[in-house]
Amino acid sequence: MKESNVGRKGENKLSPDRSERIFTQHNYWYFKTREGMEIGPYDSELDATKGIDSFIEFLDTAEKKVVAKISAYASKVS
Repeated sequence: MKESNVGRKGENKLSPDRSERIFTQHNYWYFKTREGMEIGPYDSELDATKGIDSFIEFLDTAEKKVVAKISAYASKVS
């Protein structure tokens, strides 16, 4: 089973608990990434949780240059 607060491959720092990442706004659910992006909307908290899983899986499998571009973008909009 995958720990929800374990760092990504090659990282030593822990991620925030999911409960700290998920929030509601205008009756929709969102999650906040480590990079500071707010992703959503989702219709339910469960869908937002699944969104976190998908986002983490994407980052784990994406090329390093793609992850770097996402981080750079996030730092500009945060």
